[in-house]
Amino acid sequence: MQIVDAETRSYTAMNQNEINQKNQQLFSVDDIYDTNSVEIPVIEERLSVNKDKIETGKVIFIKKVHSEPVSVGIPIVANEVEVERITLNKFVESAPEAIWQDGDRAIISVLKEALVVEKKLVLVEEIHITEKNAYY
Repeated sequence: MQIVDAETRSYTAMNQNEINQKNQQLFSVDDIYDTNSVEIPVIEERLSVNKDKIETGKVIFIKKVHSEPVSVGIPIVANEVEVERITLNKFVESAPEAIWQDGDRAIISVLKEALVVEKKLVLVEEIHITEKNAYY
C-alpha cells in the first residue's frame, strides 16, 4: 500500500503494520487535544475486482430422429374452367357492371368507345307561298 506524506507529498510503500505505527505517531492523545494544529495523513486505497468464470456443471443433449414410412390418402382435385366469348357489338346507353354473376358463371363485360358520326336532316327555314286570285 502506498502512503502520501502530508509534508513532502512523497509516496512511500508501507505494509499495514507500518501504517498503524505511523497513525499512532501522528495521532497521539496530546495532539488530539492540541487546538493549534492537527496533521492528518493522506492515505489512498485502491481495490481491483475481477471475476472468473467457473464451470459448475455440464448438460449433454442427444437428438435421435425416428422415421417411419406411412401411406396417406390425399384426394386429388382437378379444376376446369370453360371460357366462352360471345360477340355482341351493340350500343348501350350506360356501362353495365364490370363483373357480375349469373348462377355459377361469372360474366365480364368488355367495353370500347366508338366514335359515331350521324347524318341527319336539319330544317333550316320554311317558305310559305299563298296564291291569291284577283279579278279585274
